[in-house]
Amino acid sequence: VVFMILERFNESATCLERAISLAPENVNIMLNIGVVYIKLKKYNDGSKYFKKILAVIPTHFSALLNLGLACMDMGRYKEATTHFERALSINPESYEAHHALGRNFKIQGKVEESTFCFEKAMTFKTDYPQNQIYLAINSWIEGSWEECRKHIDHINNKNLCKGNAMNILE
Repeated sequence: VVFMILERFNESATCLERAISLAPENVNIMLNIGVVYIKLKKYNDGSKYFKKILAVIPTHFSALLNLGLACMDMGRYKEATTHFERALSINPESYEAHHALGRNFKIQGKVEESTFCFEKAMTFKTDYPQNQIYLAINSWIEGSWEECRKHIDHINNKNLCKGNAMNILE
C-alpha cells in the first residue's frame, strides 16, 4: 500500500502478487492489485482480479466501478456502462460512479447523457472539479456560453484547480 501511495506501481504489483500468492482469496488484495494494474495500463490483468471478486461478491461496489473504468479505457463502452449502472444500483449516491458513467458517455459523444450524469454527480459532491470541467466543456459544445461560464466561474471562485479554468477551453 505504501508503494501505491508513492505511485510506485511496479513495486506495488510485485508486493501484491506475493501477497495474493499467500492469501489467494483475500478480496482486499485482489482489489488493490486490480487497481495497480489499471494504473499500469494493464487493463486485462486488472479486470481479471475485479471479475474474481465479483464471482464471489456480485455486489462489490469498488470491483464494479473499477471494472467499468478498465472496460472504458479498453474502449468497451457498452460493457463499461453495464458495470457503472450495476455499481449505481448498489450505491446510487456515488459521485464517482455518476462521474465515471458521464465520462463513458462523453467519450462516445453522448453529450446529453454525459451532462445528466455529471449534474447528478454534482448533487452528491458539489466541489468535484472534474465534474465542473466536463459540464463546462459540454455547455460549450452545446453552444451555451453562459452555462459554460457559470461552471468555469465556480471552479475559479472555489479555487478548485490551479490557475484560471478558462484554460481548459484553449
